[in-house]
Amino acid sequence: MKSHMDLPEIAEATGKRKELYDRIQAERGEGHISSVFQAYGTLPEVGMQIFDSQNELLDSGRLSRIFKVALMVAMSEVNKSDPCVSYLGSIIKKMGVTDEQVDAIRRLDVTPLGFSEKEQGLFDLAIKANREARKVTRQDWDHLRDDLGATDEEIMETLVSVNTVHNFNLITCATGGGKEAWYTYNMEDYEPEETEPGKSSVAAE
Repeated sequence: MKSHMDLPEIAEATGKRKELYDRIQAERGEGHISSVFQAYGTLPEVGMQIFDSQNELLDSGRLSRIFKVALMVAMSEVNKSDPCVSYLGSIIKKMGVTDEQVDAIRRLDVTPLGFSEKEQGLFDLAIKANREARKVTRQDWDHLRDDLGATDEEIMETLVSVNTVHNFNLITCATGGGKEAWYTYNMEDYEPEETEPGKSSVAAE
């Protein structure tokens, strides 16, 4: 893989790094280790904790896995982490999302996925929090709870998803991580065309 670090080939990993890689490959397939977790092989105990935490976030909670991964694709686009967009786009495609729908997510348009008004509101909050968290207000929370029926648990789950993918974006970009050969989302065909923005359901400042 491309990296600023001197990383071993996946098949040549040893010790705790190998344990981390083996754990990930047992779930995702041989050789299917993203650049961020190859980087985390340098701190394998931390990498294992983060991998387990990511799985807990995606597999439990009140919000759907597909919503949380879509959110992560969008945040990776906003944060300009192309390797993460490619990786997460490949993950969400395994859930039945098409390349065209991934393209729409990258334009911050999740309407093709048929999300509810509440999910759209949470998605808008995620964008706002990712850009400038200190501008998220009590008014935003009250709107989500009182008008859209979101719970504190769902709002926190959204914010933790933003925090999780921000970590992936930072580590991937700062270590020089690149796209892996097994990623299936075709980044090259994406056209960032202008779309008429929908009215945000997050309360204005």
